[in-house]
Amino acid sequence: MRTRLESRLSGLTGLPHCVLTGRGAAAIWLALEAFAERAPQRTGVVIPVTLCTSPPAVVIHAGLTPVFCDTDPETGNLCPKALSKLLSERDDILCVLAAHLYGEPADMPAIAAACDPAGVFLIEDAAQALGADGIGNYGDVTILSFGHTKIVEAGGGGAALTRDPLLAAAMQRKADALPEKSPKASAWAETYRSTYYAAQSVWSRSPDAKEWIGAVCRAEPGLYLYRLAEGQTGLILSALERLDAEIAGRRECAKAYDRAFAGIGTPLKRTGAGVPWRYGLMLPSEQRDAAAAALREAGIDASCWYPSCAPFFGERDVYPGGEAIERGIINLWVDARADAARIERSAAIVSNVLTGAAANGGRQYG
Repeated sequence: MRTRLESRLSGLTGLPHCVLTGRGAAAIWLALEAFAERAPQRTGVVIPVTLCTSPPAVVIHAGLTPVFCDTDPETGNLCPKALSKLLSERDDILCVLAAHLYGEPADMPAIAAACDPAGVFLIEDAAQALGADGIGNYGDVTILSFGHTKIVEAGGGGAALTRDPLLAAAMQRKADALPEKSPKASAWAETYRSTYYAAQSVWSRSPDAKEWIGAVCRAEPGLYLYRLAEGQTGLILSALERLDAEIAGRRECAKAYDRAFAGIGTPLKRTGAGVPWRYGLMLPSEQRDAAAAALREAGIDASCWYPSCAPFFGERDVYPGGEAIERGIINLWVDARADAARIERSAAIVSNVLTGAAANGGRQYG
C-alpha cells in the first residue's frame, strides 16, 4: 500500500521519487538533513516570516539556523525582492523554504532565480496547496502534508518528493531510521496548544510571551519527527479520492466569497492556479479582531493566521510585510460548511463591523 501511495503522490506532482513520513514537518527535516550532508559548511535556512512554527522548529532540530525573510503583504508568500537582498548579503545559506501559503503558489520563477546564483537548495512547502497547478516545478524537494486543516485531511502523514534519485535515497535512509510516533505526542501537542493560547492572550502587552511558544517547539523533537504508521497509508489514499471534488469546491467557494465581500476589505491576491486553503481577507488592523469576534459569536469559524513567527524564536528584526499580515488577516472556511447563506451572513457581519452599523443602530451581528 505504501508503494501505491508513493505512486499516487508522484503522479499528482510529476515528481518521480517519493519518501513518506509521519507529518509534513518530518519531510522538511529529511530534506534539510540531506542538504546538509552535501553542503555542511552552510547552516542557514531561509523561512518566510508568515508561516506556522513547525518549519523553523524542524530547522532547529536539524541543527541548523532559521533565517527569517519578509513576505509579500498582498499574498502572504515569500517576497522575492526581500529574498534576493538577503541572499546577496550572506554566504551561509543552505536552503530556502518557499511555502505556497493559503493554497496560493508562491512566485517560484522569481524565487528560483534568486536561489540559483547563490547555489542554495530550494524546498517548496505545499502543505496547504495540494492540487495547485505547477507545484513542484522548481524545488529540489517538494513537501506535502495530510494532517489537520490541510486540503485533504487524513489525520496525519507527510511526504517529500524530488526528481533527484540520490537525494531521494538519502532522505529514504533517514526516513527509515525515524522512530514511530511517540505515545506522548498527543500530550506534547496539547502542551503546544495550551502554551500558544496562553501566550496569545498576553502578547499584545507582553511581546516576550511569544518566546514561550518557541521554547515548546525546541523541547520535543518527537512532536515533529516520526515515521508514517502503516495504517495511515490507506487513510491517505482514501482521502485522495476526494481531491478533485475538494479542489473544485474550494475554488468555487472562494469566488462566492469574492462576490459577497466586494467592497468589504481586500482579499489576498489569488490566481486560478491555487487551491484556497481558507479565504484570506485583509481588514483594517483596528477592526480585524472585532470582526473575528463578531463572526465567532455568530457561530461562524474565523481564524487570523499567521502572526509573524520570528518573535517565537527570539528574532527581533522588523518585517513590514509579515507584520501587515499579522495585523490584518482574517481567514474564512471554504469547505462544505461554507454554503451561500453562511458566506452572505459572514459578509454582512464584517461589513457591520467595518462601517459601525451595529453600534449606530443598524443591522446587528448575525
